Amino acid sequence: MNKLSKFRTPPQIKELILSLRYRIHRANNVCYNKTNIWYKYFGGRGIGVCPLWRRKAGKQYSDTFIVWALSNGASLDNELCRRNKNKGFSPQNCFFGSRVDNMESRGTKPFGNKKLPQCVYKDSANENYKVLFDRNHKRYWIGCFPTIKRAVIARDKALQAYKVGKL
Repeated sequence: MNKLSKFRTPPQIKELILSLRYRIHRANNVCYNKTNIWYKYFGGRGIGVCPLWRRKAGKQYSDTFIVWALSNGASLDNELCRRNKNKGFSPQNCFFGSRVDNMESRGTKPFGNKKLPQCVYKDSANENYKVLFDRNHKRYWIGCFPTIKRAVIARDKALQAYKVGKL
């Protein structure tokens, strides 16, 4: 079965491929661009990108990353995650997962209150997690959720709905 068969229209395929190119561009940028603000957390610690996924000087990124990504569960809803935060971006160390999976793999404790994801707030009165975000000088209240995982899922759905104009 073709990996792209779950998409109905060619624009969705194009959007996914552009998204994948942007993801590998960001990985290369944080690992090799010393002016990037995140360089100290990636390239500065010796983390790199697999040579097959690297950009050649003046050329587009190799399609090997896109082929690998499509055969390993890439979608517009998933993020490129690393299993071991001390190793680089490579087929052996990367996978596609949810935002919570990504937080857990990089050492952030999503079920503690040490570091919460963006737009998620702890309600100390009733131990729930609130989700709200601001866009174009307007505040969007999404709701209260008993677990951080549910809050992150609701937040992601709301942000996606906002992007397509349904919120």
